[in-house]
Amino acid sequence: MANFTNYDSRHHERLLGISKFRSICRTTSSIVDGGNDYLIVVKKNQKILHRQIEFQTFNTTSIRCFQQTEKTRNRTICRVIEVFAPPLNLAPHWVGVKSVIKIFRSGIRGNHDYQSDSPTYYISSLPPTSCLIPQGIRRHWCIENRLHWVKDVVTQEDTSPQLHPIASTNISLFKSWVINLLRVHGFDSLTEALDYMSNNLSLLLSFCH
Repeated sequence: MANFTNYDSRHHERLLGISKFRSICRTTSSIVDGGNDYLIVVKKNQKILHRQIEFQTFNTTSIRCFQQTEKTRNRTICRVIEVFAPPLNLAPHWVGVKSVIKIFRSGIRGNHDYQSDSPTYYISSLPPTSCLIPQGIRRHWCIENRLHWVKDVVTQEDTSPQLHPIASTNISLFKSWVINLLRVHGFDSLTEALDYMSNNLSLLLSFCH
């Protein structure tokens, strides 16, 4: 049975999902050629693919439908996941696509109900009936919540002023290193950790010993 291998091209880490178009084609080919499978988030900037999946999921019946519920300290998240056959007219550089996935999220944040304004879409090299799809979805959102959301919101990575791709990658890797270092030393909340550090570089570096 093939391994479920995923890659995130934003930070060159073996995580779950590919959210940027850069190098996706080469990455999917490498994953499939290596006998592995992928799960890729499809963003709206991938305009043609996004429209194709929207049309497919609106006009065809899902092959599978299931629900996931997760509870954390201050929120409850419910995901309704539908799995479809892929569109027939996908561009050839989307190598190995065997299923497309649509997810709606709702739940409670603090004391307030919420519901996602639009679904999240994925493509996958796994067949629609694979039991690895729900596992991959759960793992993706775990990483999204514990790493990408923290980097986007707390460390303001989306508004980073670095324009050169090498500089952006280096800064992103350094932020990931700091986040992991703080969590190894017992900080679950990055905001609390940053307040505790108070720009004390020597204290942070002491964690490396």
